[in-house]
Amino acid sequence: MVTGSKNGYFCGLGCAICLMAFLGIFRPALVHAQDKTAYTVGNISPDPSIDDPEFRFCSDTYVFQGYELRTKDNDKRKEINDYLLQEFRPDPSWHAETGFIVVRFGVNCLGLTGRHRISGIGPDLKPKHFSERLSQYLLKLVKQTRWPEGSYKFMTVDYYQSVIFKIENGKLIAAL
Repeated sequence: MVTGSKNGYFCGLGCAICLMAFLGIFRPALVHAQDKTAYTVGNISPDPSIDDPEFRFCSDTYVFQGYELRTKDNDKRKEINDYLLQEFRPDPSWHAETGFIVVRFGVNCLGLTGRHRISGIGPDLKPKHFSERLSQYLLKLVKQTRWPEGSYKFMTVDYYQSVIFKIENGKLIAAL
């Protein structure tokens, strides 16, 4: 019995809270109606008109955000960013393109990617539409990259990831 508790009430309550936390009951999420995965801000809803119908998350209850976990190979992200910088081939038609292109996507427990979405931000930090050719080229680079499986409490998990491309005068300055 815990000191200061009556009839073990605090011990029982503490154990119940620990158990609920372990089972993830306190995780702030709702169940997404279409695909039964937990939904939080930042999730990418499936869109049959643009998504690969074969891509599936391994979990039907929760998909982590990339910042919530560590990948199995934490040095892999730097490797990936370096790879993206090396593989980028500028096109003269992109010379007027400046700003940030964000590619956001899901990575399942097998390291496969899907639900890719692209958005642009101008140097003034307002939404910007980049050329379709540049956007599709960067998307292709992201898709051909092998992403590491996510790991949380010794389990392999699904997660959302994003890559931010910094473009200046049509040249790739950074991949973050």
